[in-house]
Amino acid sequence: MNSQDIVIAIKLLILNGKKLTFAELGKQVKLSASEVHAATNRLKESYLLDTFSGNIRKASFEDIK
Repeated sequence: MNSQDIVIAIKLLILNGKKLTFAELGKQVKLSASEVHAATNRLKESYLLDTFSGNIRKASFEDIK
């Protein structure tokens, strides 16, 4: 994981389930769509982003130290 992943995770928490395209999300956080896509893939691989709902697993996210 890197800092972009954390930014995307926090933004997804703020959105609280609202769906955006990678381009829309990237525009809001000043990243490219491909960077957002890569970040969401890393979040899924680390089990912080639920693959089916697209929501952040809050309990897992809170355990990050």
